[in-house]
Amino acid sequence: TRWGRRIPFILMGSIPLGLSFLILWTPPNFIRLKQVGADVDAGFSTTKALLLSAYLFFALFIFDAIYTLVIMAYNSLYTEMTSTARERAKLGAWREGLGVVALILAISLMPELIHQFGWVGMGAIFGTAAAGGYLISLLGCKEDPKHSEDPVEHGIFESMKIALANSPFRFHLGANICKEMIFTIPVAMLPYFCKYAIRIEPVHLWGAKLDADVLEGLLLGIPFLLVIPSLLAWSFITPRLGARASWIASFLSFIPGTVIMTQTTSYPLALVGTCSLAPGLAGLMMLPHMLISEIIDRDALAVGKRREGVFYGINGAAVKLAVTIHSILFGIIFTVTGYITPTTAVPDPIQPEAAISGIRFLMGGVPAIVSLVG
Repeated sequence: TRWGRRIPFILMGSIPLGLSFLILWTPPNFIRLKQVGADVDAGFSTTKALLLSAYLFFALFIFDAIYTLVIMAYNSLYTEMTSTARERAKLGAWREGLGVVALILAISLMPELIHQFGWVGMGAIFGTAAAGGYLISLLGCKEDPKHSEDPVEHGIFESMKIALANSPFRFHLGANICKEMIFTIPVAMLPYFCKYAIRIEPVHLWGAKLDADVLEGLLLGIPFLLVIPSLLAWSFITPRLGARASWIASFLSFIPGTVIMTQTTSYPLALVGTCSLAPGLAGLMMLPHMLISEIIDRDALAVGKRREGVFYGINGAAVKLAVTIHSILFGIIFTVTGYITPTTAVPDPIQPEAAISGIRFLMGGVPAIVSLVG
């Protein structure tokens, strides 16, 4: 179009994306769970459970489909609008830094929004914020008209063939799956780690009581605050080292914190461990986009066309494997180590030492190994 190849997808997809987020929280009344005192509605039947599961499946499918349309165009626009390592590092630092701010605000505001406006109100507020954020991001964005003169059209199988035939991209995919595992595994393991490995207890600080949930939140919240200055540091380092060397450095800088997490039995040391992950996290957030941009640049020189959509599309699909791998890994390690699943009758079982060691290994050992592989 006269606005380019990317901007129309963001422009037309933002409001549907916000609405699709809202429908995640608005199942029909006849299948919705109702709270009776402290107990779930006694009329909750197998049929209702199946209908509720089906609703969630289709709501997630719609949300993820629209999100894919928007984020593919958004990522491609980042690559098209920048051409040097300095530009990409600066824009990447701003982009990821604002993303961290949004993440912190979302996590911290969500409980209060649910309390004040309910689940539907929270969904409406965040859906509106997301749609507005994408629309605001288009202010000042301009695509290079020459990229739209010869549109690239490939089906899914041809796109896979093109992308996987590119040797640097294959290595990028492997490293990016490792990066995604590093993000997902510690976050998923943190509740187990806090409950069984370091046994968080409420504390009193300056007259205020900090319960276990607050202390657990700080283990993630403080490191994410430290990611923001770390992004600034990477924006200066990367143009000098190059994107590839910087990404290697960010993988390696992640390892000391994971070693601490495998050994610690105290909350203060665990906080030191998670805070020391911040520089690595910042690099892993920013640098993959720079690497894939360089791969796309090389491909464009070879074929005379810019094919951001092909590479970002296959990359976006492939990194979903990280969640699959870590879910299988959880299942194997929890089973082998004898982890006892809490039940209504025994809500806080005493875990065997092997299970606690398994939790420590998943929290720190696996991310350390994955960092080295990456």
